[in-house]
Amino acid sequence: MYANHRTTATRGSLPPIIGLAMMQSKTVADYYGTLGYLVPIVSVIALAILPRGKFIMNLFLNALAVGVGSAISVLALWSAVKARQNTTTPGTPGAAPGTYNSSQSAVCAIWLFANIWFANVVRAKLPIFNLPVITYSILVNVAATFGPVLATPAAARSFVVQLMTAMLTALAVAAGVNLLVFPVSSRLVVFKELAGAIGLLRKLVSLQKAYLATHEPEPTSTENPAAQTETFLEKGDGEAHHDGDEPRLTKQEEAAKVLEETGAKMRELAGKLHADLPFAKRDIAWGKLDAKDLGEIYNLFRNVFVPVYVPAFPSSFF
Repeated sequence: MYANHRTTATRGSLPPIIGLAMMQSKTVADYYGTLGYLVPIVSVIALAILPRGKFIMNLFLNALAVGVGSAISVLALWSAVKARQNTTTPGTPGAAPGTYNSSQSAVCAIWLFANIWFANVVRAKLPIFNLPVITYSILVNVAATFGPVLATPAAARSFVVQLMTAMLTALAVAAGVNLLVFPVSSRLVVFKELAGAIGLLRKLVSLQKAYLATHEPEPTSTENPAAQTETFLEKGDGEAHHDGDEPRLTKQEEAAKVLEETGAKMRELAGKLHADLPFAKRDIAWGKLDAKDLGEIYNLFRNVFVPVYVPAFPSSFF
């Protein structure tokens, strides 16, 4: 719906390719270190294939998730480092960077479990935060996993800054691809959905006409009606009217089935149109139709859709 398959595949595959290509530079690889793998992964989660309006909303929420996750990570790593400092004596082998400390590991584990619970609660209560919560969880999980090997608050802050930079770089790459490579506006999506909805409305009207035509009485035959009834048919002849184990549908049943299937497609498309319309109204574009015009077009479509859609399910009232 948003674009042809080739264009969509290109826009979806470019961000991770660019992220991997960046790591071929020694300067970039030295800066990100072992966190460079997050750039292509998070660039895929950013969903550069979305229309412009939806992508901008997701970009803002993902950036917010990175900011909140970075703040939580700094707090978690600082408390873990303090647990190490309070349970070891300076100058002993246990105080050296990279050595295992049970207290520091326990604090990181508590923060990790608490954040996993919090992220799933937000994800369940607010479905709009589905993707941002994934970004947040990746950031916090990586920070809590690396936390036990950090011995000083300065090292913890430096690690979180490096982690946050990798995540924001991935979002920036995805934003560049979405806005510059085969950009798709939310208004274009709505226009295509309206065109498809009008076509389905025409098809619904024609199918309703064909369905009503199946209720017309058939012309009477001059032959003996009793000879045409199943009373005088043998058992084998009656089974010959069936294809395998399933009986054949009558003309009315076939027409009703096609009508209901088309009505279900119409309902699904109307739901997508209702969900995409707010993004189309907020989108910035050059044209003759503004947000008020789009809303009026949708209201007119709905005024036609409701009376045409209701008779599309004849089984509910026949």
